[in-house]
Amino acid sequence: MSISASSVRLPSDARALKRRLPALVLLALVLTARGQTHIDLRTQSKSVDFSASSSTRPFKTGTAFPATCNIGEIFYQTTALPGKNLFACTATNIWSTLAPLLDIPPVSPNSGKVLSNDGTVLSWRTDTVSAVHGRAGAVVGQSGDYTFGQIAGALNASQINPSDKQGTGSRLTTTDTSVKPASTCAQWDAGGNLISTGLACGSGGSGGGQPNYSQNFTSQTSVTLTHSLGTTNVLVQCYNTAENAITPSQVTVVNAGSASVSFASAQSGRCVVNGSGGGGGGGGAIVGGLGVVLAGSNPQVLSVDTATVPSFLVGTASLDFGPISDASCTQLTFSLPGAATGDSIAAGWPHLLAAGLLPTMLITSPNVVTVQLCNLSGGSIDPPNLTYRATLVRSF
Repeated sequence: MSISASSVRLPSDARALKRRLPALVLLALVLTARGQTHIDLRTQSKSVDFSASSSTRPFKTGTAFPATCNIGEIFYQTTALPGKNLFACTATNIWSTLAPLLDIPPVSPNSGKVLSNDGTVLSWRTDTVSAVHGRAGAVVGQSGDYTFGQIAGALNASQINPSDKQGTGSRLTTTDTSVKPASTCAQWDAGGNLISTGLACGSGGSGGGQPNYSQNFTSQTSVTLTHSLGTTNVLVQCYNTAENAITPSQVTVVNAGSASVSFASAQSGRCVVNGSGGGGGGGGAIVGGLGVVLAGSNPQVLSVDTATVPSFLVGTASLDFGPISDASCTQLTFSLPGAATGDSIAAGWPHLLAAGLLPTMLITSPNVVTVQLCNLSGGSIDPPNLTYRATLVRSF
């Protein structure tokens, strides 16, 4: 038996269901689609507020770090110390803690303290000095704590213990530690510098009893004698290297500490200055006499009377003239400081001078002696190297 659709009659409620079936299918599809759709908060949200949410867990969590990560990801490690659980991916596959490297201890109650460390942890400490030079407690300065190189400034006279000094002056003067004889005197120069101690004191206070001052010189025509005797009442005597007295052409008392002497020609030796003759030492005044002229008052100038005292100049030289042909002359020169053109010379000829040589000696220019040998022997002569002497005697 066959039944056709047109001949079958459905109940009335079945017919109603048939009419509603398309709508039900559509509703089922919509509900199914809604259950399978995920919302992208990055692009499909706006002004997200989770303050009313019952719970929020925005980071990955776990006991071990993910093997891979991209820069900017955050991970919460549940097994880390509290407060140090949060880590960030600072480079590809590299996790770094976001907690401080060292724990800062609580600020309270640590007022007035400084934050320090012992190489491991931070701690608050009181800013006090517990020891100086290895000494703790109430530290008292000791000898040797500092060297002079570590101390700045200048020593003042008021800083010297009164029992360690004598006098009331503001300048510190030191002497040697040797014991000085009683009733001896110290001596200062014009600048206030102590130059000697233990000298005999003069009764008049102007240098009486002071020893002589001696100064050496070599090949000089003028010498300054810095005697520092503290008086202009001085006597000067000079000697050559053979300890024979030599007379300066001029002596000048410059001041209470120095004098100067001049010679007509370069001399070597020493000059002695005596300052014991003036003031209260029993000495007399300096006066002029035969051959000596004293001029001026301060300073006094003692000089030689050139009209009375003659001047002696002596010079020697070793000369080698070489071969001199017959009927010819050869000239050589040597120095004689102080000689003037036209001065008369007493020639000293070597005793080995060959016969047939005619010698002549004269001053041809200031300070220069010319020696001439003329050969009249009739043949060539080669005189050896010989010493020639020139002596000049004249008034000044």
